[in-house]
Parts: sequence; C-alpha cells; structure tokens
Amino acid sequence: ISKNELPRVTAVNHEYTDMAIAQINSYLNIRAEANENSEVLGKLYPNGAGIVLEQCGEWTKIQSGKVTGYVATQYIVIGDIELCKKVLDAIER
Repeated sequence: ISKNELPRVTAVNHEYTDMAIAQINSYLNIRAEANENSEVLGKLYPNGAGIVLEQCGEWTKIQSGKVTGYVATQYIVIGDIELCKKVLDAIER
C-alpha cells in the first residue's frame, strides 16, 4: 500500500464502508479546507466517528454530526468493521 492509499475492508456494501474512526490520543481537528492552516470547525476525540464524503490523499472530507470538513487521513481508520462495531457499542451503553 502506498502512503496515499488507505487500507479498506474488502467486504462490499457493508454498513461501515464509509465510516471513519479517529485513532489519536487527544483530538483531531476537523478543518474547513484540506490544509493545516485552515479554520478549525470542530474536533474528533479518540474513537470519534464520521462519514467519509471524499478521500483526497493526505486529507479526507468527513461529516461528523453537524460538522463537515477535512481531517488528516493518517489519523483515521476507514471501514474497519470490528472497530466500528466496538465504537458504536460503546456509544450505545
């Protein structure tokens, strides 16, 4: 896998295909544009989730709650069924 490609789960059309989960220690900024200097619109905390709208190499456009913006791709995992289930189970408790 090149560093601009993301590992994706191979299952077709499962409900978690476009779900991104933040894998960081503190928080991940959601930015207005795909660069580190753009306005911070919101934050994803550890295991915070969003829906992937577009993948742009080093940046991924997501929607999390009412916030739509870009996050650094290196800090998210996309489409991992087991991780998504774990995160959603924790939210429902």
